Amino acid sequence: MFCTRCATFNPPDTARCASCGTRLQWPTTEPSHRRGAGARGWFLLLPFMLALGVMAVVGWRTWEVRQSQSAAYDRAMAALELGNLPVAIAQFGEAGGYRDAPEQRITTQQLLAPYQAAYLDARAALDHGDNGRAVQLLRSVVAAMPDNTEAATLLASAEQQFQTDLQREITIATTNRSWLEAERAMLELAAFTGEPPDPDALTELRLTHTPVLFARNGALYRVSPDSGDEELVFDGVPVAAPVWSPDRSRIAFFSSLPGAERYAALFVIDPDGTNLQLVDDTAVASLPAWSPDGTRLAFVTAADESGNPAVLRIFDFVADTARDVPLPEGAIGMTSPSWSGDGTRLAAIELHPRGANIVTGIDVDSLEATPLLASTPPHARAVSWSSNADVLLLWSTTADSDWYAVRDSAIALIDLATGTVTPVTSQTQAPSRPVWSPDGVHFAYLERGRTLHIRLRTGIGERAIELPNKGHGRISWAPGGEGIIVPALDLTKPSMIVPVGERLGPVRLLALHFEDGWPATDFQWAPYTVPDPALYDPLPATPVP
Repeated sequence: MFCTRCATFNPPDTARCASCGTRLQWPTTEPSHRRGAGARGWFLLLPFMLALGVMAVVGWRTWEVRQSQSAAYDRAMAALELGNLPVAIAQFGEAGGYRDAPEQRITTQQLLAPYQAAYLDARAALDHGDNGRAVQLLRSVVAAMPDNTEAATLLASAEQQFQTDLQREITIATTNRSWLEAERAMLELAAFTGEPPDPDALTELRLTHTPVLFARNGALYRVSPDSGDEELVFDGVPVAAPVWSPDRSRIAFFSSLPGAERYAALFVIDPDGTNLQLVDDTAVASLPAWSPDGTRLAFVTAADESGNPAVLRIFDFVADTARDVPLPEGAIGMTSPSWSGDGTRLAAIELHPRGANIVTGIDVDSLEATPLLASTPPHARAVSWSSNADVLLLWSTTADSDWYAVRDSAIALIDLATGTVTPVTSQTQAPSRPVWSPDGVHFAYLERGRTLHIRLRTGIGERAIELPNKGHGRISWAPGGEGIIVPALDLTKPSMIVPVGERLGPVRLLALHFEDGWPATDFQWAPYTVPDPALYDPLPATPVP
């Protein structure tokens, strides 16, 4: 063996160099049969390695597909929540068999089918000139299929045509002097377009033409504030104290009953004198109150045949049912119902002996009555709720009239948020029963029948005007608050209309002729209850058939 360190040859079996002692490394060789066996081992492992690779690729691909299906499912559910049914259907299809995607896709297709039918119905409605129906249908279609440009284009055309229809209705109603219809069409057009009507045109219409209700010789009439267009509405039964529903689509009134001294029949009727309906035949002739949506009427009625005590009853015209508010302990009756602006509550006067009355609030659903004040001023007689705030007007009086007092009467404001009672007048002013303006921001009353006062809800910002004749306390605002009608206390004299704008007045006179010696009474111009804006929506939301 050759030593590479010292260049010495050594015997073959020598482990160390004889000259320098360095360990000698002998070359080793692997037998050829063992090398062949190792190569064959690698070839045997190759299929397993390829199988593992394929499995890894397939697993990765499967994971990617599941991730994609999961994302598509999530997108489908989001589109379904937004009401975009076509996108939801497409995404459920992309989700394949992920979770319940196939079932969801079928269900969503079933949901979409009515909208596809509604689209066809809308086209038919347009062909027949029923533009309002077409708009209703197409709005639901576009909401369900926002990406359907054809439906969106058709909707824009239908809306334009329907707007033209409303404008035509205004023209026709004005030409025919159908003032209620003209005003309603103006308000519907404003609700439809979202733009306020021409204020000058609407104010002129209301101050000059919108009808005032009154009774004469037991018959119901209406007349324009300019003394024109007087019209007999109904004389089938004796009529007293007519009261407009909030949108003036119905009129409530009392009628006498043979032999009855205290109780009367309460009816409602359409403004054209049709569709007479008896609501109650044991009602007390005290001002009833319509709910803001016009579906319910609260009024005082006898609790039993003896006539005592009197209870508050709520009649539902939709359900055709009546419910009585249970009398609180110690109460001898309830009176003066007034609705909150949202129609969920009532305020009323809970009657107790010796004038120790209580202002109470009533939950309309449960009919539970709860005092609204820790202490109510004595002789509380009437209460009324602002249409847009939790503020009440309270009128107290020792007189017998619900509207007019010459002594011992006063007005106060009640803030329900704080429970405070703020005096507005003193008893020496002898104020009449106050009445809220339609916006619920102002209120008006008479002082000693001679002076008309208008104040802000805060009780300040007073304006006043002297009247040419002494007025009756049953004053009434114009529908938009543009004026006030003050009936004359002396029925032989004309009533007074006071425009309310930047200034009060000048006073206009409304003189109506006598009929068989009977003067006009019980005037009402605007409803005491402000209407729910939805009542003037020309296209209320309706489900797709």
